[in-house]
Amino acid sequence: MSSLYQESRSSALFTVRRRCNKWSLAFVRSKSENPTIGLYCVDGKHPSLEGTYLAACVFYAALYGKSPEGNGYVARLNADTAGKLQKTAWDSVTAFYGKAPDGFVRVIAQ
Repeated sequence: MSSLYQESRSSALFTVRRRCNKWSLAFVRSKSENPTIGLYCVDGKHPSLEGTYLAACVFYAALYGKSPEGNGYVARLNADTAGKLQKTAWDSVTAFYGKAPDGFVRVIAQ
């Protein structure tokens, strides 16, 4: 029984990782479209608050198949910056899939 559990867990984790690794595409798009938004801390390796927020928006879009645009949670960012990052996340995810993705959370719940 535990091996079936491990296989299921492994498969689900792989699927989540595959869906959510689109954040790097969103970072490239954001740097091009909004070059004044700093996505990295001063060390150049770790994401800033803006970078973390963008990645979270990508995760939301990929997992739920819904746009993060208009989400009221802005993580201490100003509304304009959060709105740009939300749009960038959604544009990146839909560009990758060629459409809005099927929500992973809805798929596994069925």
